Amino acid sequence: MQKSNTEPFDESLAGFARRHNLSLTTVYKELNSGRLLGKKVGRRTIITPKNDAAWEDNLPDYPAAT
Repeated sequence: MQKSNTEPFDESLAGFARRHNLSLTTVYKELNSGRLLGKKVGRRTIITPKNDAAWEDNLPDYPAAT
């Protein structure tokens, strides 16, 4: 049976940055601060869908205008 193309997948730091409209510098800052977790595969660092979702869930809410 073939996997569906709609399933989440592990992605490179560059792919993560593009999808979230962030610079690679910001992605590295998030990794180094511990707010974003990556996995090492040889020399590459990847972001799993689980770690992506956890990072998004922990982002601060935008404050409401008063």
